[in-house]
Amino acid sequence: MTYQEATDRPPEWTNKPGNRERLENLRWAMDHCGGLFRVVMVKAKNTEADPREIAECFPRDALVMKVTDLNEATGTFRAVAVERA
Repeated sequence: MTYQEATDRPPEWTNKPGNRERLENLRWAMDHCGGLFRVVMVKAKNTEADPREIAECFPRDALVMKVTDLNEATGTFRAVAVERA
């Protein structure tokens, strides 16, 4: 399984708080965990809203991914699923 972040995001998306926080978390995973991270699924209350609000979120403990590419200027990234050790 591969996750590929969209690269056609509008310029204002880069500096949104959620994107900046996610970028910090991905950097931390790369610096401290070999790029590995556990997936958290998030469901929006309204997918058309801007900004979106979270309706629910939950960890997917069995799904571990590894960052394979991270654009630190924009926050876009690519990750692949890995088997848990």
